[in-house]
Amino acid sequence: MQAETVLRATLDAIAAGDAAGAARRFAPTARLELPLLGQLLIGRAQIVAGLERLCGASRTRRFHLARVHAGATAAIAEGRFEAEREGGEPEAWPLALVLEAGEEGISRLSMYLDTYGRRLWCEGLIPESTS
Repeated sequence: MQAETVLRATLDAIAAGDAAGAARRFAPTARLELPLLGQLLIGRAQIVAGLERLCGASRTRRFHLARVHAGATAAIAEGRFEAEREGGEPEAWPLALVLEAGEEGISRLSMYLDTYGRRLWCEGLIPESTS
């Protein structure tokens, strides 16, 4: 599967609140960087736990990709991430991301958001999921 297809399917799953579905696309030893979570997530179990926390902290999540440059195993994209937290106002951030994937799935997904001056959505360490 081409990297752009993997990227869009993963972002669609996150936007739909399907943390487990998104996490299944990651390799067992993958890495996920998302500034709102406050830490690097390593391994599928920790990634699903982090995505569950992200989805639980927000009512809506939307990824708008303006440009995607992709090949078979890597994609670089830019756009906007919009979300509405439970009980909060809608927020939006410029987004840039890098995805690397192989036969086992996504090995790295790094999302860069301009969150300067904003409080993290998730406080405390994210342990591995028990589900």
